[in-house]
Amino acid sequence: MAKDSRADTLQNVLWIGGSVCAGKTSAATMLADRYSLRRYHFDRQEPLHIERRVTERHPYLTEFMAMTMDQRWVLRSPEEMAQHTIGLWSEERFPMVIDDLIAMNSEGAIVAEGAGLFPEKVAPLLTDRRAAIWLVATAACIRRIRRVRGEGVTRSTSDPERAFENLVARDTLMAQHVRREAEARGLTVVEIEAEVITGAPAIVESHFAPLLHRLV
Repeated sequence: MAKDSRADTLQNVLWIGGSVCAGKTSAATMLADRYSLRRYHFDRQEPLHIERRVTERHPYLTEFMAMTMDQRWVLRSPEEMAQHTIGLWSEERFPMVIDDLIAMNSEGAIVAEGAGLFPEKVAPLLTDRRAAIWLVATAACIRRIRRVRGEGVTRSTSDPERAFENLVARDTLMAQHVRREAEARGLTVVEIEAEVITGAPAIVESHFAPLLHRLV
């Protein structure tokens, strides 16, 4: 795969992608605290990305924002939800992620994490494939963690249980997408079970160990 011309500019970024409910944020937080890295969280940038949307350039995001809660989580199939979310995150929000990272790329290493950091988008930006890892939760792990967290978006619908099942099914389909895309490119992907999710930070630290001495 051809390298993106911005790869050299972003060679101080460590990428933690993967599915929801896989321990990505915990891993990024630990690394940032332990090695004095700056952090970038995909989820926390969502409000800012919504503010920056332009209807003509961001049709997925514009469509999603116009939906009711039932249209988002009850009335669509999990397959439709997964396809729409992958399109929204990869085609519309990921370019904003790159802009964000370049803007904060003055000095020092950055750890970027989030479910929207898909392998097919990150791979062309890697000068060293060891600078990225994808944590993918099993379907059982996603269900368990989602249930423990309690999902406010599903409670805001007319059928919370159906919305919950749709959300879990969507997340599972997206996890499968991440695994396929990472494996197809020979990138590191780690399966996360609910019982070992607390070990995610150690897994990520071990993976990045050969690079940390250079970046910090």
